[in-house]
Amino acid sequence: MSRGVRDLRELICVSRLTIRDSDEELFSDEDNVRRDFDTLSLSSTSSVDSQKAVATPTGHTSPDSGCQTNGSTPPEPVQNVDARPKSSTKAKKRKKKEKKKPVLDLIPNRHELPKPEILPPLAVSSSSSACMTEHEVDSVSRPVLNPSVPPHDGNFDNMLCYMDATVVSNWLGRANENVVHITSFCRNCENFVRFAHFWLSDFPDQQKNEIFELEMGILSEEVSFAFAVGKDQRKVNQRDIHRLIGAIFREYPAKILSMKGPHMFLDYLDVLSSDKKSSYKKLLSDVKCSTRNKQYAQWLLATRSFAIVSIWSSVLNFYKNLLVKNDSSELCLSSNEGTVHHQRLTQAIRLGFVDVLHYYLSSNLISPYFKDSHNRTYLFTAVMHNQPSVLHYLINRIKPPIDINCASDTGNTPLHAAANNGNVELVTMLLQNPRINLNCKNPQCDNATPLHLAVMMGNKEVVEKLVKLGADTKLKMGELDIEEIARDFGHSDLLPSLSRK
Repeated sequence: MSRGVRDLRELICVSRLTIRDSDEELFSDEDNVRRDFDTLSLSSTSSVDSQKAVATPTGHTSPDSGCQTNGSTPPEPVQNVDARPKSSTKAKKRKKKEKKKPVLDLIPNRHELPKPEILPPLAVSSSSSACMTEHEVDSVSRPVLNPSVPPHDGNFDNMLCYMDATVVSNWLGRANENVVHITSFCRNCENFVRFAHFWLSDFPDQQKNEIFELEMGILSEEVSFAFAVGKDQRKVNQRDIHRLIGAIFREYPAKILSMKGPHMFLDYLDVLSSDKKSSYKKLLSDVKCSTRNKQYAQWLLATRSFAIVSIWSSVLNFYKNLLVKNDSSELCLSSNEGTVHHQRLTQAIRLGFVDVLHYYLSSNLISPYFKDSHNRTYLFTAVMHNQPSVLHYLINRIKPPIDINCASDTGNTPLHAAANNGNVELVTMLLQNPRINLNCKNPQCDNATPLHLAVMMGNKEVVEKLVKLGADTKLKMGELDIEEIARDFGHSDLLPSLSRK
C-alpha cells in the first residue's frame, strides 16, 4: 500500500484546499493537524494512534482489495459504572456544540503549483510540510455517520465512508499515465490542430453525444467498483453513485453537450497538455461538495481528476485509432504558452481550418493582432499560404480590423505578397477592403508596388485587376518605369493592359 499512499498524497499537492477560519475548531491542537489544506495527504489506513486511544468505528475489509474502509457502525461504548452525571452532561454539551460546526467547502486556494508534467505534478520538496504524515492522518478521529441518511447540500460523507482507497490509488496511477500520453500527442506537430478541426467540424454532434454517454457509463461502473463494500451492505445504491458523479463532473450533460461544448472540450484538452499551472489546478479541483473529513475531500478530488482525464483520454484514443496514421513521439511545439497558441493558430491558417481559427480567436486565447518575429500579421500568413477562406474571415470578422497595410520586415504588405503569388482571388479580396493602399511601396525593394511585382512575375490577371481598380502605372521601381520592367522580364504581352487608363 505504500505506493498507493504516495500516489494519493500527490493529488493533494495539485488540488490544495483551504479551511475557513470558522472551521479551525474542527480539529484540536492535540491532533497536530495544520489548518491549511496544503498539509493534506491521502491514506488508506483508518486506525487511531494507540497513544490517543478513543472509541472509533471498526473498519470493513474490502473483498476486492483488502483495503480498510471506515463505514461500519461503531461498537457499543463500554459503560463506566463510576461515571458521574456531571461528565455525562459535559459530553452532551460537547456533542451539541459539534453539531453546530460548519462543514468544509472544497474551494481551491490560490497557491502556486509545481509544473504539471503529469497528473498530479510531483515537484514537491521532500522537506516540505505540504502533506501530512500517515501518523498525522491516523491521529484524526473520523466522524461517525449514519449511512441510512441520504446526502444533501453536496455532502456525501454517508457514502464516502465506504469508498475503497486502493481503487482510488489505482485511478490516480492510470490518470498519471494518461496525462503523459495526452501531452505527448497534443505537442506533436499538428496533432492538436487536426484533432480540433475533426472535433469542431468533422465529428457530428450526435456522435459526440453518443461517445460521452458511453464514457459516462464506463465511469459509473468504475465508481461503483470503488463502493463495492457499501453496495454489498446495501448502504450505497446506484442512485447515490449517479448523484456523486453529477456533483464531481458537473459539466455533463448541460455544458459539455451544449453549443459551446466543443470549445470547452478543447479548452480542457489544452489545459491538460500544457504548463498552465493555475488553470490545471483549477480544472482538477473544481468540485462543488462539502465535507468535514479531510480524507473524503481528497477522494473527491481524486475522483474528479480521474473522471476528467479518463474521458478526455478515451476520446483522444478514439480519434487516434480512427484517423491518425503516424503518431510520432517527437515534440514539435515549444512549451511556452503564447508560442504554442501562435504555432497552432498558424498551423490552422496554413491548413485552412477556419473553425480552429475561430476557436482560438473567439476564446481570446491569442490576439488577432499578433505579429510574429518577422512582423507578419495573420492576414499576411493567410495570403502567404493561399487560404482565401481564412483571409475572408480575418478581414470581415475581426473588429476592429487588422491593419491590412502592415508591412513585414521585408517591406512587403499582404497585397505585395498576393500580387507576387499571382492569386487573383486573394488580390480581389484585399482590394475590396476600403482601407487598402493600392500603391503601397516597399522601400527595401526600390519602392516596388504590388503592380510592379505582378508585372515582374507575369501575372496577367492580377495586373489587369490592379490596373482596373486604379493602380498607378506611372510609378517607377528605382529608375525603371512599368513598361521597362515588363520588357526586361520578358512579359511584353502585359503592355496593352498597362497602357489602359
